[in-house]
Amino acid sequence: MCYRWEIVIVTLRKMINLTPKQEKFVQVYVECGNASEAYRTAYAAGGMKPETVNRKAKELLDNGKITARIRELQAAHRKEHDITIESITAMYLEDRELAHQLGNPSAAVSATTGLARLYGLDKQVHHVRNDPIQELLDEITGTSLGPPSERKKH
Repeated sequence: MCYRWEIVIVTLRKMINLTPKQEKFVQVYVECGNASEAYRTAYAAGGMKPETVNRKAKELLDNGKITARIRELQAAHRKEHDITIESITAMYLEDRELAHQLGNPSAAVSATTGLARLYGLDKQVHHVRNDPIQELLDEITGTSLGPPSERKKH
């Protein structure tokens, strides 16, 4: 079976499980990536307060059938356009190199930041300083297993 027909058949099957407005929300959300904008488009929410639109959009994103459909469409989109972590990495590296060649450090930093986000390296790691379990172990053993600068001897 032709790949595009497979997508059409799967899409039609999934649309049966969602209301037309929910399906429209999913389609717009996958296209623009903004849940509030997708809600406004799918539900004709022009007269609603922004807070109400945000809340309603969040409620839709919390619906398991809707998030499953979003993931399915995103996966089909990635497959159709052959988008992989490797291809995105290559694009960021090309952009970073071009930024260096053009003497544009902010664009190079932006590409580096994109790479860090792609690989999950942009998350801050917080170390627990007062770990009650570690303190109990320290009491029992009479030493501290923390960093050398913080080790205590009893």
